[in-house]
Amino acid sequence: MALGRPPSELQNLPASDIDLMERYWHEEPWGPWRDNLHAGIVASSVINASGRAKKPVRPDDFVMKVRDPKEAGRNLVQALRMMATKKRQKQ
Repeated sequence: MALGRPPSELQNLPASDIDLMERYWHEEPWGPWRDNLHAGIVASSVINASGRAKKPVRPDDFVMKVRDPKEAGRNLVQALRMMATKKRQKQ
């Protein structure tokens, strides 16, 4: 979806494109994780500027914790590969 393509078109993507998407995600993550980071940046900026915090807060204090962000990226790529494989098998 982030590529502007429906999941049904994944079957036409070569494996090299999926590998490139995985490398890109590790450099510039997209989706909910990145959205949460942006919200954390805004929230920490507002709280720190208000002067009400007992100690400075960081964006990470507001981000939903994922045990391993790299694992989340691997899971995304694995899901993409599975969807692409299922489409190829059905044809």
